[in-house]
Amino acid sequence: MFLIFFACLDFVRYNLVRNVITHSAYEGARAAIVPGNTTSDVKQIIRRKMAPIAGGMEYTVRIDPAELPTNSNEIRVTINVDISQGGF
Repeated sequence: MFLIFFACLDFVRYNLVRNVITHSAYEGARAAIVPGNTTSDVKQIIRRKMAPIAGGMEYTVRIDPAELPTNSNEIRVTINVDISQGGF
């Protein structure tokens, strides 16, 4: 019974981490489309959004294109995380 209980807790924690990562990438992409923002501004916003879960987790942020253009049809923000670091 305890094994099932702790497995459920770990599953809930995994989903929480996954949702925070997804939301952080979304907020970073929103910041990237604002004219005048730089990649460092976007990374700062992502760092602030990832703060609640990123205590012991290492992650990398990739923004394509590397220099934010004024007019672009596509800006991609990717956050790579080893999710196994987020468990109990």
